[in-house]
Amino acid sequence: IAIVFFISIILICLKATIWRGVEYPWNGKIFYENYPKKMLSTIRSSEIQYAEIRKELYDTLCVELDSSQIYQTVNIINSPKKAELLKVGPKFWVVIKFKNDSVFKYKITDTKIGEYDLYVEMENKDFFKNIYESGMKSKTHITE
Repeated sequence: IAIVFFISIILICLKATIWRGVEYPWNGKIFYENYPKKMLSTIRSSEIQYAEIRKELYDTLCVELDSSQIYQTVNIINSPKKAELLKVGPKFWVVIKFKNDSVFKYKITDTKIGEYDLYVEMENKDFFKNIYESGMKSKTHITE
């Protein structure tokens, strides 16, 4: 029984490393990389219906972004900087609703913007904070 167990362990390790399928090539690690992409999802400002900044994700008060602020936000999100994997509590949320009714949520920290747990560094660190603090609060338009 010990020999069968030992051979089984060897085969499992080989399957998880060297004998992987072509869709998951060997990268020198036993486990698959959770986030193979290294940038945030690319978005187009022409496809955005509206965008809001919220203090909390399910806040009912928000600041709606105007077209120039949406354009700047799209440039920040589409920046060619490499994203890094982080677990961070956001200070603000940018919620974007597209014309096809899909909704993207971005987390804003002191210096980064993130989608899920991928974050990129922002050039203008106070961009979203300034918009939220100076903007007129209104009832949110985007519901889920």
